[in-house]
Amino acid sequence: MSSMSKMNNRKNSAIYISEKYHGQIHLIFGLIAWLIIFLITKNSNFYSLLLVVVGAFLPDIDHLFFLFWYGRKTEYAKEMNKYFWKGDLVGFIEYGKKNHKNNTSILSHNVLIPVVTLILVIFSLSNGDNDIAYLFMSITFHFVYDMIEDYLMLGKLNGNWFLKYGNFS
Repeated sequence: MSSMSKMNNRKNSAIYISEKYHGQIHLIFGLIAWLIIFLITKNSNFYSLLLVVVGAFLPDIDHLFFLFWYGRKTEYAKEMNKYFWKGDLVGFIEYGKKNHKNNTSILSHNVLIPVVTLILVIFSLSNGDNDIAYLFMSITFHFVYDMIEDYLMLGKLNGNWFLKYGNFS
C-alpha cells in the first residue's frame, strides 16, 4: 500500500470516528478543559463538572437557531427540517453529522467567540469564580475541537471562523 493510500485511509478513519462519536469527542474535550482548570485551581465540585458538560454542548445550540430561524431557507436547513418534522430523529442526526461542515453560516462559530471565552476564563480565575472558569474553558475547547474537525474534514478552516459567512437563504 502506498504512503498516499495509507494517509487517505487514516484520514477516512479519523473522519468516520469524528462523525460517529462527535458528541462524545466534544464531551472529552470538555473533560480536558475541566482537567486544566482543576490543575490550576485544585478546586472542583459536582456543579463545576455539570457546567463543563453544559459548556461542551452549549455552542451547538446555534445550529438549531440556524436551522429553525436565521438559516431556515438554506438547502441544508430544508433537508434537516424534512427529517425533523417527519420525526426521523436518527436521519436528522446522521444527516447533520455528515453534512454540518458544509454549513458556513453558523454565526457563533467564529474566531472571536473562543477568544472572548478564553478571556472570560482568565477573568473568572483572577476573580476566584472557578465554576464560571470551568464553563468558559469547556466552551472554548468546544470551538477548538470544531476547528480541528474543519482541518480534518475540509483541509482548512471554514470561512465562518474568519467572519466570512455563507448563504443564509
